[in-house]
Amino acid sequence: MLFSDILGQEHLKNHLTTSADRGRIPHAQLFVGPEGSGTLPMALAYAQYILCANSDGDNTINNACNLKFNTLSHPDLHFAFPVTTNDKIKASLFLISF
Repeated sequence: MLFSDILGQEHLKNHLTTSADRGRIPHAQLFVGPEGSGTLPMALAYAQYILCANSDGDNTINNACNLKFNTLSHPDLHFAFPVTTNDKIKASLFLISF
């Protein structure tokens, strides 16, 4: 997922790329929003930006790495989904780690 594929949220995209370019990446990021707000695409674009060593707000520098992200087959990208029998917890909660 590229930042250019995400509609709107320019201020957030700029903040994420700027902090990554400056080497100020927090040890954890929480992307929260209502369903359909683009939190998963934003998290994937951010993970791709960091893992593919992209810079200057451009996600298209490392083509081999970007191809792995297009198929979600990058070896350092992991998805974790909660397993629960409690109806209060939505099945759409997830964790992306890299």
